[in-house]
Amino acid sequence: MFFGVILLQACYREPKFPDAALNKEKMTAILADIHLAEAKLAGMGNNTQAQRDSTAEVYYATIFKIHKVKAEDFNSSMEAYMQNPKALSEIYEKVLEKLQKEQSANLKKK
Repeated sequence: MFFGVILLQACYREPKFPDAALNKEKMTAILADIHLAEAKLAGMGNNTQAQRDSTAEVYYATIFKIHKVKAEDFNSSMEAYMQNPKALSEIYEKVLEKLQKEQSANLKKK
């Protein structure tokens, strides 16, 4: 049984992502911007849902334009990373670090 476990571990390979998948650094940058946009949208409490949806559409289009990424490529990449929780967790750890650094920088400016 011990050798069976060793054999299984030796044969395990981390799943490969599709060719269209964005790398972790690109996903981190995009997701950080998306979370900042979502926070701004959450602060639009007095606006109608239609206004928030319209603003969200503009935010997302701008984020994808800034990062030179198509929405379809982002979505397919997100689906691919969701199939690998370890990789997605690593990305979100970096997103959190990035957002915390930005928050600290903004607090120092005040």
